[in-house]
Amino acid sequence: MSRTFRPAATIAAVFVAGLLLAGCAAPAASGPTLTSTKPSAQLMRNEIAGRVPPAVVDRLGETKDSSVTCGDGGMRRAWRSSIMIFVEPKSAWRLGTVTGEIIATLETDGWTAEVNKSTDTITQTTLKNTKTSAVVNLIATEAVDGDGNGATFSIAADGPCVTTDGPDSDEVKKLEGRA
Repeated sequence: MSRTFRPAATIAAVFVAGLLLAGCAAPAASGPTLTSTKPSAQLMRNEIAGRVPPAVVDRLGETKDSSVTCGDGGMRRAWRSSIMIFVEPKSAWRLGTVTGEIIATLETDGWTAEVNKSTDTITQTTLKNTKTSAVVNLIATEAVDGDGNGATFSIAADGPCVTTDGPDSDEVKKLEGRA
């Protein structure tokens, strides 16, 4: 029996087999992931914390890193990196000026600032960067006593919202150290 090689038929068969096998594969992730946005949120937090003059800093508080929901039931999440900076009591009187200077330098870098809350003791400002979809919340809390004790800066940097498999997904648990 003689066989005739048919290149077009072979190519078509390989193409159809490829299509059938592709249907069995998991869909490829498109766009950024929580894993890919975590480092930029951490760097943003650190960069903004670095704008606080060292002479004002008494000590650095705990840094926190976790994912937060974007308000849709938890499937879309953003990475949040935060730090509390305790202000040197003798420099607490400078808190308002330093906060204004930090905000001004961020605005120069293309951020927009919106004061969300301003009282005698707390100023909360949200800063947004349209180029990166990043959001930073800067909270300056005045001293709790006349000696300047208790003044703080709280910085929370959020990366962009990305699609995940939810708060209990392997990716989220691994990034948060819960795996």
